[in-house]
Amino acid sequence: MTKKIDVIDLFCGCGGLSAGFSRYPHGDHFRVLGGLDIDPHACATFTSQIGAPSLNVDVASLLNESAREAVVRRLLPRGDGPLVVVGGPPCQGFSAHRKKDARQDSRNDLVRTFVEVAAAMNPEFIVMENVPEIFDDKHWAATRASMAYLEDLGFRVRAQVHNLADFGVPQARFRALLIARRAGQAFNMPATIVGAQKTVRDAIYDLPALKAGEASASDAMHVAPNHISRVLELIRSVPKDGGSRKSANLALLPNCHSQVDGFRDVYGRLAWDRPAISITAKCSTPSCGRFLHPEQDRNISVREAALLQGFPADYQFSGPLVQRYRQIGNAVSPTFAAAVAACIKSEIREPSLAVHGLMHDVRAAQGRSFTSSIAGRKRGGAKGRSDRLVAIDLFAGAGGLSLGLQEAGFEIVKAFDHDPDAVQTYRYNLGDHVHKLDALAVKPDQLLERLGVGPGRIDLLAGGPPCQGFSQQRRGSDQDERNDLVLWYANAIAAIKPRAFLLENVPYIAAKRGRAILERFLRTTEEAGYSVATAVLNAKDFGVPQHRPRFVAIGYLGSDSIDLEAIRKVPARTVRDAIGGLPTPSDSDRDHPTFANHLATKISELNRQRISFVPEGGGWKDIPEHLQLDCHKNHKGHGHLDVFGRLSWSGVAQTITAHSDSFSRGRYAHPTENRPLTGRELAALQSFPNWFRFLADKKSVARLVGNAVPPLMARCLGELIAARLATQGSSDRSSSEAPLRRAA
Repeated sequence: MTKKIDVIDLFCGCGGLSAGFSRYPHGDHFRVLGGLDIDPHACATFTSQIGAPSLNVDVASLLNESAREAVVRRLLPRGDGPLVVVGGPPCQGFSAHRKKDARQDSRNDLVRTFVEVAAAMNPEFIVMENVPEIFDDKHWAATRASMAYLEDLGFRVRAQVHNLADFGVPQARFRALLIARRAGQAFNMPATIVGAQKTVRDAIYDLPALKAGEASASDAMHVAPNHISRVLELIRSVPKDGGSRKSANLALLPNCHSQVDGFRDVYGRLAWDRPAISITAKCSTPSCGRFLHPEQDRNISVREAALLQGFPADYQFSGPLVQRYRQIGNAVSPTFAAAVAACIKSEIREPSLAVHGLMHDVRAAQGRSFTSSIAGRKRGGAKGRSDRLVAIDLFAGAGGLSLGLQEAGFEIVKAFDHDPDAVQTYRYNLGDHVHKLDALAVKPDQLLERLGVGPGRIDLLAGGPPCQGFSQQRRGSDQDERNDLVLWYANAIAAIKPRAFLLENVPYIAAKRGRAILERFLRTTEEAGYSVATAVLNAKDFGVPQHRPRFVAIGYLGSDSIDLEAIRKVPARTVRDAIGGLPTPSDSDRDHPTFANHLATKISELNRQRISFVPEGGGWKDIPEHLQLDCHKNHKGHGHLDVFGRLSWSGVAQTITAHSDSFSRGRYAHPTENRPLTGRELAALQSFPNWFRFLADKKSVARLVGNAVPPLMARCLGELIAARLATQGSSDRSSSEAPLRRAA
């Protein structure tokens, strides 16, 4: 019989993580030994629903070895299988609601407590779930220190932010997931589930109707809190199915709302056909968020809150009513936890699918050297199978190229960029292997030394050097210092000697403005031993809903006959496919509760009037002459016809640029609404998934998106390169090579 995987749950709460590991289809592979929490009501829920001991113990006490051993003896005895330690340390101190509070919260120290206690138990995997704000600048030093603590013990650490809606949770809930594996072994993070999105209707529509303060006769958890008469009257005035307090009887609102606009979701109703907002510990209170039933005049019930959080329909919660809501809001979603468990099961049970011995994660650039060791990679073996390919992304930007290459099967071991907004965005979404670097300040051979690797130890070197110097829209001199980065990249390829390289740029690099530099790039790489193929490809042929021609050069070390026609094409997608499901953004400065970076751009009333005359797919010629700009009149119908243009639902967008947030710069108006495109819409047109959050102001978001490589196109290019490298078999590196040591 296959050995069970044991699980210990620290800060277990009511058992959300443990339920995901033990109560879903793969639950027979896991055995929860028990949990620890300081909340007695949560402990009672855990014990009754998970069927394992839950100890009312302060996890911090387990930093003492004898206390830890005594507690472990009170759990179910360990089996012969591997151990996974999971936990969700309290996150209130990191919460976005405390952004303007400069004080440190003592609860934040519990992240470090968690990793120290978990590591002391010598597990195969450590899993921590928390709020995304642990990666914000305010908390980054402490978070990074905890990750470095695990790395110094030999764990491989990866961190990523996920929208739980992408895993079948009927709730837009962004959460940080940190996973560590011992012995430096690499692994995959949970992949989003295509078509998994669920709505409030999917989760709670079939439950019996209730009145405020009423409980269902068939389900003790389907009970709703009562409200005073004034609040009930206010609730009745909120429009059904997604209505907000803005449309309610304002005279019934507390006086504070007339003085401060504040949080827009309070006293709001859920919408049937959208995911819920984040279910919080205060979801029992309409004044604390959008927690009203879509139709019934009451707050959501305990059962409804639990279902929206992804708990099984029969889960029972202990304690008073408000404590049940609190347990649910503080819990890790069991549905998301199940996806994490399935990922870990595949890594442990199917080692042929796991990734072994790639590298120890890099040290953060903040205050530390970014040199690191990259463990020797074992190749060959049974049936000639090779391990996962490793890549470095130079000029990584916000991470579009890295994201696509990851989805194609590459492990991105390092990424670099000089833009702090890009580095912060990359780190938030894709991991801590990114570093801020001004390439022109480092010689390529110095980069090799600082990487701590020898030539020929990387499978793929990828990059899209800045292309503005070659752009068709650029005027003036052909001399632009950014153009030198293409030649710097060629010298980096020659020094690092990857098995393959990828260059992505604008088509005009092969035209008059860039031809000489391109020829020098090709000559340098060919002299270094590469066979190189070039082509101009259009992103729309790879599922990107955008007309975006791009120059691509792919080179293989010591290889011939490169066929770029073999690249996989993807069915075309339209503007409607990409952004048709996004709601109208709010005019406020607060981000959309479900879709990050979905902020409306403020425009003048005159420009709003102008764009109102432009039909879907139209342009500035549709604007009445008396409202046209002088430059349009002076060109007498010529010039840039796309400015003040609208997208067409059934077509693809024009090339998304760094200025695509303004329809005065091109065809960047929404197909039907009188406004420019939001950052979220621009990102979707670049094929970024909706969970990908850009950490910058609105103007910088447009720049990061416009400068990115579309992830879907990057994935198709990565698949082509990975397939070719796989056919080449083992490299010259010996499978017995020892791991490289950190450079001094």
